[in-house]
Amino acid sequence: MPIVVKNLSYTYMKGTPYEKQALNDVSLTINDGDFLGIIGATGSGKSTFVRHLNGLIKLTQGSIIADGIDLSAKKPDLKLLRRKIGMVFQYPESQLFAETVFKDVCYGPKNMKKSAEECEALAHEAIELAGLDFEAFKDRSPFELSGGEKRRVAIAGVIACKPEYLVLDEPSAGLDPKGKDEMYNLVLKIKASTSHTVVIISHDIDEIAEYADRIAVFDDGRIYADFKTADIGQYADGLKERGLDVPVTVKLRNALKLSEITGVRQNELIESILKYYKTSK
Repeated sequence: MPIVVKNLSYTYMKGTPYEKQALNDVSLTINDGDFLGIIGATGSGKSTFVRHLNGLIKLTQGSIIADGIDLSAKKPDLKLLRRKIGMVFQYPESQLFAETVFKDVCYGPKNMKKSAEECEALAHEAIELAGLDFEAFKDRSPFELSGGEKRRVAIAGVIACKPEYLVLDEPSAGLDPKGKDEMYNLVLKIKASTSHTVVIISHDIDEIAEYADRIAVFDDGRIYADFKTADIGQYADGLKERGLDVPVTVKLRNALKLSEITGVRQNELIESILKYYKTSK
């Protein structure tokens, strides 16, 4: 079932001198199987929006029905909601707390009242899915791991609960190019096997354009645009007006203008691309 958000508004510190409206009449449907990328400038409302999806921020105005759970109900089942919608925060490794990797990843299944055998099986599967060898890592302290390994353990802790939806806030933040590729390949692997609907917040438009099949652009608490990734070129001017970049592929397409390079030799095309990169730096 989809996540349906209608007319969602939210104000931080309402009624104080520091009042700030973070969301203003936002409506968005996240369909089963979507890989939705959410982009927007700092302060545009992206994180506030996704934190509403699993009840981390209490609904105050508008409606959210997430996989059949109505968050506007007097007492929505937040435990069930958070089992369905797994949330991975920016720099998730900072949320690690247990003595061992195994205990950390088992925390969610244990709270779901799973048996010891079930917890071990779920932790084993999640750790391996996250790209870590179970036997090699299960007894190690998460605080002694590398940054990338810590992030994988944190993600394993979320997917061990078998969420149907996976929401990630800047999952590649602070990673080098190789690490970013590995992180997105991991997300694709999770999407194919466990959580078939994925929502990712990112400031990197090239990452979103490469992996997401749909993009929602937030601007000053509202949704400026919601479109298929293949149509991103149509929104290039609007993205620039909102302080956002456009993918390199769109820049190259606009710079080279295919109508002007018909019939040129391959080496001339390469020279044109190199010239574009030099002048765009």
